[in-house]
Amino acid sequence: RLQLQELMVSGAIDNLEEIVVQEHDEHESELNHLHNVDSCGNMRPGSDPNAPHRLRVKLLKVTDIDEPENFLQAERDPFVNFHLEKRRKQGLVQQSRKVLDTCNPVWCPPQSFEWGLKLKNGGASEFVVAEVFDWNRFWDEDQPLGFVRFPLEPFYNKGHMIHEQHLLNAATGRTSATRIQLEVYLMDVDKFDSIT
Repeated sequence: RLQLQELMVSGAIDNLEEIVVQEHDEHESELNHLHNVDSCGNMRPGSDPNAPHRLRVKLLKVTDIDEPENFLQAERDPFVNFHLEKRRKQGLVQQSRKVLDTCNPVWCPPQSFEWGLKLKNGGASEFVVAEVFDWNRFWDEDQPLGFVRFPLEPFYNKGHMIHEQHLLNAATGRTSATRIQLEVYLMDVDKFDSIT
């Protein structure tokens, strides 16, 4: 009987962890929905909807994340925050879905993030920042793993382009083995293909 109770408690803990993860993801999804989607369910561009340029960044994958040092955690639970460098203070940060229990997350299907922009000089002074975090299931603070920063100018009116870049380590600022792969699409609004 004691073994049965222990099994029940063990099963309850596993179920409780699954419920906590599910409720957290549902809450995050609701928040992202409120911040990033308009009343018709369309992705909010993140700034002026009448802007003459539109940027879409698709998150494809992150590879070779370092394994966690914490013995309580066997794998990582990564997610990515995106923002335009000049607009971070305006609260225009968009967050990806979490991919649980992996050091090589793939977003399948790819997750898209959009912004409306007014570019000067083809985006020479505009930068996208992508920050990779490890979601912390048990404490409040997620662990920053690394980030990339890249200019928009090389992508302006060039169509859909794949961009892969090594992350800079969040603690040291040095180049790490971890890479992020994105599809970047930056066009004038009248040429922008709205199909995701």
